Amino acid sequence: MEWLVNEGTCPVYGEMSGNILIDEMLYGMAVEILEDHGAWVKVKTEYDYYGYCMKEFLVKKNHETDSFIISSFIDAMDQAKYSSRIIKSLPRGSKLRIIANVDDWFKVLLSDDSEAYVRKEHVMEFSKYLKTDEDEIREQIVELGKLYLGTQYRWGGKSSLGIDCSGLASIVYLLNGLKIFRDAEIKEEFGMKNIHFEKMKLGDLIYFPGHVAIYIGDNDYLHATGASAGVTINSFDKSKDSFREDLKDNIIGCATVFGG
Repeated sequence: MEWLVNEGTCPVYGEMSGNILIDEMLYGMAVEILEDHGAWVKVKTEYDYYGYCMKEFLVKKNHETDSFIISSFIDAMDQAKYSSRIIKSLPRGSKLRIIANVDDWFKVLLSDDSEAYVRKEHVMEFSKYLKTDEDEIREQIVELGKLYLGTQYRWGGKSSLGIDCSGLASIVYLLNGLKIFRDAEIKEEFGMKNIHFEKMKLGDLIYFPGHVAIYIGDNDYLHATGASAGVTINSFDKSKDSFREDLKDNIIGCATVFGG
């Protein structure tokens, strides 16, 4: 049986002590419970990552989602007007199901099957967003990644409230219909192929010891880094102010999920 995340972010830990955050699942994401320990459950996420979370963050899945929040952070209201009651506050990447059009609002189905309203500008339907052309997907990975610029760094984070390097790569790929390993490692079982640095194209991934970045062209890369306190753009070009020598000299691999 699958479950859905029923809070804006659901912390995922490496153990039931809840001491070290290793990931965050976002609202509406599907999850499988592997072990039930009462208040705690061991889960497998929809992107094949494993950890422990509090069961109270989950509800049984009774419907499929068809859209996601594209804006940084939004409120889901109980009526199609701003003055109504806020039901849920949702970060970018949260998943919903659209059930009706109400003027400038979508009526949506929430994870617990209750209904709410969100402004249309904040919602992207998967059917209209997902591309099949490789070049378009690559460009969209970069465009979506740049929406996170300025987001604070959060170890284990994966939302517009706070994000780490592999969380950024993971969510940007996932929302483009691509599943990669959530941590900063190249995993062939996720369809990731090693490529030479010179062969990189938009959206490919660059790996450093314990770190990953998204290549955005012109020798620049997008990443979430504690050194800059969040998501920023740096460069391998020594002539640019954004050049980081420490990373240029520590590349351990580059990877693509495309033809390569």
